[in-house]
This record gives sequence, structure tokens and C-alpha cells, in this order.
Amino acid sequence: MFELYKRFSLREKTLFIGFIWFVLLFWGSGGISRFSQTLSGFSDSRKIIAGQKEILSREAGIDADLEAQRSKFDSSSTYNKDQLFARVQAMAEGRASNIYQNKEDVQEGGIFNLHTVRITFRDQPISSLLNFDQALQEEPYISLESATIAADTKKPELLDATFIITSFELKQP
Repeated sequence: MFELYKRFSLREKTLFIGFIWFVLLFWGSGGISRFSQTLSGFSDSRKIIAGQKEILSREAGIDADLEAQRSKFDSSSTYNKDQLFARVQAMAEGRASNIYQNKEDVQEGGIFNLHTVRITFRDQPISSLLNFDQALQEEPYISLESATIAADTKKPELLDATFIITSFELKQP
């Protein structure tokens, strides 16, 4: 190979060396690019590992907070579908007449079930609807998802209302 190089003219030697340098620079720039990507990957991995170590260092505190939150929920105090239906019916009957419960829905979950009941009031004064709403707010495991109220067309002082009520039932561990 060196013998061939010796036979080149000065111009051919310059072009050949220029070509070799170009190939070396092109190959070197690709290597530098791959090396910088590798360093960037290591840096990102270090950041992720540092974040995970921080979370793991707080594990005991997180477990204690979880147990404190769990202790606030008593699974025996939550309502299953039938208990929710009966409880809402009892709250409504004590405050109003012309009541219709027309929808029940259950969404099964791993830790809890979500129950939904739709209750409709017909021809009620606003005071009975407010009393029912107040009774709902006093229940710890029942919440009002939505309410629609419309005036009765015959008697504007009477209202028609639909309440969608949800409750969750904690499953026994």
C-alpha cells in the first residue's frame, strides 16, 4: 500500500490524504455523537434512580399516611346497593312525597364498589328539597353527584327535581 502511495503525484497524494481525513472526521463525528448520547442516557438514568431512591426513602412515611387514611374509612359503615337504596328512600320519605327511585347502577372495583341511585321528586316545595340536600350532606359515605331542578308548569311554587346520588362500598380486606 505504501509503494502505491509513493507512486502518486503530489496532487494525488493531497487528494488521497484529504479523503482519508474526511473519512476519519466523518467516522469520528459519528462516534462523538454516539458517545454524547450514551452520556446523556447515563445522566437521565442517574436522575431517575435518584428520584426512585427519594421515593423509597419516604416509604415508611407513605405507609404510615396510607394506614392513617385507611383508618378513617370503616368498611362496615359504607353502604352496599340495598342499604344505599333503603337509606336514600328513608331520607327522602321523611322530607317529601311523590318520590320515585328509577335507576340503580353499580361499578365493581378492586377495592370498592361505586353505587349510583337516581331519585326524582315531583311537585315539592323548595324547603323539602333543601332538607333532603342537607340530609345528604350529613352522610359521610354518600355524595350528591348532580341535581336538576325545574319549576312545575302548573304551580310555579312547586318544583320537580332529580338527584343523582353516589356512594362507595369498601370491600372487606
